[in-house]
Amino acid sequence: MKKYIMLVLVALLTVGTSIVAQNQRSKTIQAETVVIQATPKERATRLAKQLKLPNSQIYTLENYFAKVDFKRDVVRADLKRDGLNGDDRKAKLEELRAEEDADLSSIIGSEKMEEYIKFRIKRESRKDVGPGEKIKVN
Repeated sequence: MKKYIMLVLVALLTVGTSIVAQNQRSKTIQAETVVIQATPKERATRLAKQLKLPNSQIYTLENYFAKVDFKRDVVRADLKRDGLNGDDRKAKLEELRAEEDADLSSIIGSEKMEEYIKFRIKRESRKDVGPGEKIKVN
């Protein structure tokens, strides 16, 4: 008799557990790359250090980066709303970047802008490198 009761309890627990497991949503973990944007102050400080700019320009750069971030968000929202994809979207973002570069050049000067562009090219060339691969930057 005890064997039958134990067998029934085990069967009920097994069925109950399987029912609960089926009702729960299956959760899949997807590997996503999360990009955390530095604050305008952090970006201004990093750029000033990188290009050896005077401390007096940090505040100006901070304001510039804050305006750039706001403008980029507005443009991206407009692109999303308009449904632009592919080449049209890329052209619009390149146009925006050219405007930003012109504004930045007026703040830091043409010589420092050339240095900045070299840094940016190095940074962007690293994006295509997979994990564990070594990059060669000239």
